[in-house]
Amino acid sequence: MIYSKLTSLALAFLLGLQLAIAQPHGRRHNRREDQPRTVNVGNHLVPRAGKAGIVYTPYNDDGTCKSTGVVASDIASMNSLGFGMVRIYGVDCNQVSNVLAAVKPFGMKVFLGIFDMGQCESQLAQLIQFVAGDWSSVYAVSIGNEQVNSGAMSVAAMVSKVNTSRAGLRAAGFSGPVVTVDTWVAIIANPALCECSDFVAANCHPFFDGNVLPAAAGQFMSNSIAKLQSACGGKQVMITETGWPHQGNPIGQCVPGLQQQHDALASIHSVLGPNAFYFTRTDDLWKKDNPATANAEKYWGIKDFSTVTS
Repeated sequence: MIYSKLTSLALAFLLGLQLAIAQPHGRRHNRREDQPRTVNVGNHLVPRAGKAGIVYTPYNDDGTCKSTGVVASDIASMNSLGFGMVRIYGVDCNQVSNVLAAVKPFGMKVFLGIFDMGQCESQLAQLIQFVAGDWSSVYAVSIGNEQVNSGAMSVAAMVSKVNTSRAGLRAAGFSGPVVTVDTWVAIIANPALCECSDFVAANCHPFFDGNVLPAAAGQFMSNSIAKLQSACGGKQVMITETGWPHQGNPIGQCVPGLQQQHDALASIHSVLGPNAFYFTRTDDLWKKDNPATANAEKYWGIKDFSTVTS
């Protein structure tokens, strides 16, 4: 999703890796535990809510901004469904303030993000202003989403953005993880992306591989994470997007559909449990679609949440 009305990114093919198709989601965007826990990531303790994360974008079907009340209702619904973390992509639509305020009564965490690298500095300043010094509900901050995979930025430029943004966030009082998010294929091809991040933040969608049956999606995720850890020196990996579309065109053996989504998500959750951000809360009908995205970009909304929370 593109920032400030995120449009779809075309599929990026990295043939040299012999890893089929990279994930194209540039955005504007029961393994529960009773007690929160932390995982040591580099020099940081990364909070884990003990519940799965969910991707959320604050836009109506026509692309307009959801109201504060609707966002609060959406967050309450996500909490009741069993999610403990929410990932957002940008600062438009007052989403930082609205989402942070909405999660606080439930003790949920938010994965904040800056999407538009052309306005990274000014939008980081806005993010810091919206947080207003209270970082207690912030899980991590991402600088960019699939910028290298899409060809929008060089690796060196992306690393520089992460490092300067981290310095700004530290000065503002945030001591938690700062990362850049990219596709798992792009990260393996460019280990500097994981080196500059406080944990490895990877989007990984088995659907775009073209050779993964839904019931094997979990094994695909496991194999992908192992490859990421090998490329990144054993660094902790967090899957920041994964899912399966329920509508669209097939890519090889990967077929969209309600049953396929159910089976794929159940398989993925059997491997990842709560340690992932599942894509996505609802269909994103405000997006533009095209054959390059298998005409599926709008239809990743999860239809059976029990597959990823029970």
